[in-house]
Amino acid sequence: MGEPDTSALQAASDLDRVAITLSTIAYLGVDDSPPDRFKAMAKALQIQSLPTARQWGLVWGPHEHDQSLVFVSQGPVVDGRRLYAVVFRGTVDSIYDFFFDLDVWGQSVMPWTDPELPGAKLADGTIDDWEDIRNLYQSPGGRKQTLPDFLRGVDAGSQVIVTGHSLGGNMATAMADWLRVELNVPTPHVRIQPITFAAPTSGNAAFAAPYIRVFPGSRHFVNGLDVVPRAWAYADLESIKSLYPGLGAPKCDDLNGCHGLIDTALAFVGHEYLQPDKRIVLNSRLYSESGLLDFYEEALAQHSSLLYMYLTGIPLAAIRALYPNQPWQPPPGL
Repeated sequence: MGEPDTSALQAASDLDRVAITLSTIAYLGVDDSPPDRFKAMAKALQIQSLPTARQWGLVWGPHEHDQSLVFVSQGPVVDGRRLYAVVFRGTVDSIYDFFFDLDVWGQSVMPWTDPELPGAKLADGTIDDWEDIRNLYQSPGGRKQTLPDFLRGVDAGSQVIVTGHSLGGNMATAMADWLRVELNVPTPHVRIQPITFAAPTSGNAAFAAPYIRVFPGSRHFVNGLDVVPRAWAYADLESIKSLYPGLGAPKCDDLNGCHGLIDTALAFVGHEYLQPDKRIVLNSRLYSESGLLDFYEEALAQHSSLLYMYLTGIPLAAIRALYPNQPWQPPPGL
């Protein structure tokens, strides 16, 4: 996974904490009707103790198609710039399903033209989601307003963070470049900053290697004990087999099918994927789950967006305010 560039304690800013909060709010009302989902998200944005502190509101979306959900939130003016966040929802229900639900077995040329990323390829599943997202719209005043259309209408010079957790982070990484091309080429309109959490890699080396140069302010947070950010780069996938060392720790082994799962993934994806550099590693501790599926349970617990909120410095009481009927706990001793 590589070494962190700086300690996570020093690295997480107020804006990062807003980003993970919005990324977690994206999961609310997942089984509800669109109006009820909107109400759940809007209610969460009214929780004063959260980093969003009642200063952020929904201004476009949430819109959903199949597994894709995206919304835009408007925030305060900071240093003379209005803040906006484009938020993508993750789709992971279980770690086992994650390895089969995302179509990463093939890559295709990036479907928009970016001279800054020659030869860039993305996972076919990422491209499929892009097709869904670019066709989502709402109808203010009876006219179709796509995501780029809405952002073209914000004040010039606004700061737009593009964020998401898990597969939402995967999409945010790729969609930040799409939006940059749509909004800033040839004439710059807004400042775009990707901030992702627990994101699996989106594409090949031609996409990942120049990414930090194209987005020098990008932020990629990963929990060092999280399985998902270790997909799909070859060396990172192999490292999952020894992720939780120590006596009594949950193991990726042949008995629970984990080794076979990783070997299958390695055989399919080969060396086609690469993560962007400069990931910020958050330090967690094990829950030490037990039972036949202990590794998968541990991996799912380490992947939780609520844990990412906690690891970036958001107080436990504020996190629990999002899910008052299901009190969440961090790992023991953390």
